[in-house]
Amino acid sequence: MMKNTALNLTRRLVLPLAVFCASQGAMAAVQVVTLPDPGSLIQGIPTSFLFDQGWSYSAKLLDQMQTAGQIPTSYGNYQFTVGTGTIPVLVYTGPGGPTNPSPFEQPLDACNGGNCNGFQGTWNLGSTGSDYAGTVGALRTMLSGAGLMLYFDHNEQEGANATPNLRATGQLSIYNGLSLIQSWAFDSNSNGMYDPTAWVTSCSEFNVGATAPNNLPCDINIPTATATYQLNQNSGSGKPDYFLIPNGFDLYDPMFLDSYKFVIDINLTDLDPGFDELGIAGFRFAQQVDEPTPLALLGIAFLCLAVQLRRRTPESNLAK
Repeated sequence: MMKNTALNLTRRLVLPLAVFCASQGAMAAVQVVTLPDPGSLIQGIPTSFLFDQGWSYSAKLLDQMQTAGQIPTSYGNYQFTVGTGTIPVLVYTGPGGPTNPSPFEQPLDACNGGNCNGFQGTWNLGSTGSDYAGTVGALRTMLSGAGLMLYFDHNEQEGANATPNLRATGQLSIYNGLSLIQSWAFDSNSNGMYDPTAWVTSCSEFNVGATAPNNLPCDINIPTATATYQLNQNSGSGKPDYFLIPNGFDLYDPMFLDSYKFVIDINLTDLDPGFDELGIAGFRFAQQVDEPTPLALLGIAFLCLAVQLRRRTPESNLAK
């Protein structure tokens, strides 16, 4: 009787531990980073800016702050690779670029191989067949508890149009079929509504801090800051340049059913032409992260090891 009770208890403990350990392995396929809390300051410099209902972070600014010892290395690598095969789901990329796995809709293709001045498209609003994809449930499974973050790889080549800074707007929406449930706008008009031509400038290069020039909309002079950073968002493709977070959006809100779709609108102008890219990654805010103690990490390691050992142990041996 005691053996059966112990075995049942082991089963109840092992299952959630197995799910936990498996999820840690699955997370490696999705890039997840910890972001400073929205609106927070580091060295007197804003780590993010709110554009209508979307927070924008400079990935390269976070990377330089981390290199300077201002952000813990445990927060992750802000310059993760976003090349072919390294990002599970892309929203927008160049023609002939990577494809998305089922059940996510294929990425929007830049027009004319990137040889255009502007682009406007909606991703994942289809209602039938293979276009009916990218559900909230599929996204929850992919992100495994992390929040939804969009990364943008700014890669303007400063060609014939001589416009290294492009301008962008966008919107994230949740749909039940073709019925809109809720949406979050990213633009320069703070009215809680999507204004496709209320442009936000995606800067190719900028300086921010105490000694930076004040050449808006890119350079930002902050006399009270204790440092200055010089950013080149256009040097080297295949790395994130900006992170976008819908303000207040909770992917795991129970009001959003697994069957609901998430839809993304993207609008770009002043393309010159480059190979810009918009994709999905995961995040946690700093306030949500409790650094585990070494003892806790050791305990998790032993529990995961126990799960693996149990998988290799015949049931008859456990019952003896």
